[in-house]
Formats: sequence, C-alpha cells, structure tokens
Amino acid sequence: MSPAATHRRIAWARASIVERPTSNRLTTSYGEAPGVRPHVIVEVGAGGGPVGLGEASPLPDFTDETAPTILQVLRETYLDALAGRDATEIGAVMADLERLRPGNPSAKAAIDLALHDLAGKMLGVPTSTLLGGARRASVRLARTAGIGPVAEVVALAERHVAAGFCTLKLKVGRDPQQDVERVRVVRSAVGPGVHIRIDANQGYDPATAIWVLGRLEDCHLDYIEQPVPRWDHAGMAHIRRVTGMRVLADEALHTPLDAVALIRAEAADLFALKFIKTAGLTRARDIVAIGEAAGIDCIVISTFETQLGAAAGLHLALTLPIGHYAHELTVFVTQPEMARTGIRLDGDALFPAAAPGHGVESIVEMEKVLP
Repeated sequence: MSPAATHRRIAWARASIVERPTSNRLTTSYGEAPGVRPHVIVEVGAGGGPVGLGEASPLPDFTDETAPTILQVLRETYLDALAGRDATEIGAVMADLERLRPGNPSAKAAIDLALHDLAGKMLGVPTSTLLGGARRASVRLARTAGIGPVAEVVALAERHVAAGFCTLKLKVGRDPQQDVERVRVVRSAVGPGVHIRIDANQGYDPATAIWVLGRLEDCHLDYIEQPVPRWDHAGMAHIRRVTGMRVLADEALHTPLDAVALIRAEAADLFALKFIKTAGLTRARDIVAIGEAAGIDCIVISTFETQLGAAAGLHLALTLPIGHYAHELTVFVTQPEMARTGIRLDGDALFPAAAPGHGVESIVEMEKVLP
C-alpha cells in the first residue's frame, strides 16, 4: 500500500444519538409529527487527520428503523468493519457492508455520508466533486405545509411566498374533499406564479387520487407525490394515464431495483431521493443514473435531517443531470443556527460552502442522549 493510501486508512469510527426539537412539525396522512427528533450521528477518522460526519434521521414508517436499532447495528456490525479500509474507496466499502449484513439502509446511510465527507476532506474537494461534479451553482428550495385548517395553511403558505420561496408542497391524503378545498384556496391566495406540489403519503387509492386531481386540474400542480400505497405500481401508472398528472415515487423507491421496476411499470415521472431509503449517496447516484436514462428527474428530500444530511443532499442536488425542480432541504431555512457551516441561503436559492466535504464544520445546539 502506498504512503498516500496508508494515510487514507480509517483508524476509528463511532456513533451516538442526539436529539433536537422539531422545527417543521407536519401533520400528514401518517399523523402528527413528534415534537422531538432523534438523529444518529456517525464520525469516522483516519489517525490525526480530518473527521467525516454523517447521520441517519429515522422515519420508521419508511424503513422500520428507529434511532436505537440504527445505533445497535452500527455498533454491533458496521463500525468495526471500517477499520483499516481506505476511506476514498467508498463504493467497495459500502458493497462489503451490504454483504456483511444486508438491509438497514438508514444505518448504512450514516456511514456512507460520513465516508463521503471524510474522502472530500482528505482530497480537498467538495462532495459534489466525488459525485461527478456540480452542474449548477445553487439549487432552489421548496417549503412545506402540513394538513390543517384552511386558514392556517393559507397563512403559512403566504408567509413562505413572502419570504421569497416560489415552490410550495402541500400535504394531503386524509380527507379528499378537504384536500381539494385547501389546495384550491392556497392556489387562489398565492397566485399562478407559485409552483405547487402535493404529497398524499400513500393516503389515497387510485380512484380517490383521480377524483382529487380532476378537481384540481385548473390549479396547475407540478406533480402528486406517492398518491397510493408503495406497492401499487399499477395504481400509480393508472393515475398517470387517466389524469396526465406527473407522479413522484417516494415510499415506493428505495433501491436501484425499485427504480427499474417503477420505470417498467410506467408508474413514475419523478424520483424522490432520501438517504435513509437509499443507504446514502452511493446508491442514490445509481438511482439518478437509472432515472436519467429514462428521462426521469429527481427531487432530493431532507425534511427532518440536520445540516449533515441536508448538506449531503445539497451536493447531490447540485450534480443532478436534469435538475428542473426545487428540493426540500428544510433545516437550512428553519434552524440555520444549529450548525457551523458556510452554506448560504439567498431567497429560495441555496449555495454550497467553499470547503471540502459536505461543508459542515459541526452540529451545535443539540442534546446528546446516548454516548
């Protein structure tokens, strides 16, 4: 092994759980969001050199993982397997972890993000360079409003637009009639120049989704996100054919194989990328490539992550080959003081830091609940 490769060897890795108050409490078809969010933070180092930071912010409804189970599998299996590996050989490391213990995508995501951060710092390049290079200087951000009384949702939407955001995401999926009313009133309030997308979180069946979209046709929605259960590819395809509305696959998309299945079923126009589903950046890039071959754009979604996950999402969004849509990297708007970072928000445009790796120095203002 060359001296340079020796310098890149992983010497140690550790994980802990931290918590923070939820700044973006959204009521969805799953119910009301908790007031406190746990985050599993992974740190990976090579001797006395830089430290790579990654995270997994669990969504049990998506992957059946919780913060304690993620921490357990990291400590029992994955972290020890990193010792002595070349931190820049991320693809090989992640493939070996999958063979060692399949599944656990959120746990793997925390490691994958930490390795990309560490490799970027070692090589002196931003994470976007490791992903093939940025194709744009910044990305646009969307803001979200949960299910709630019409007056409250409209007021929130108007505040988002007044703050300079031109894309709104409205949660639906509980009551079709109320969903239609709420979306129509928001559209009337914000005017035709604002992009609106809706997210049912699997809350409809195909007939209900078609009914809702028929009554929202003149609202000129960008797309509907996961209108039906994740397994119902035929239903998603049927909605697309009948309504002509674009469909974003979220809960239905975890792996590259899922992407291929959705394309074959003609079930999706867009792919939602969340690292806890894709096991990090490595497989997310595979999904992006599959989507590009089929003309499918991707939306990077980081609704509840800290700056660690959201910054990695920013770098991925910067490299997307199509990249027409605004992304959902919420924490940079709602809790900018939570981290030390050079990432900059200007209106609805998010710019990366002029620093190697993800560009996040450290997370502050959080409570460590497990060592």
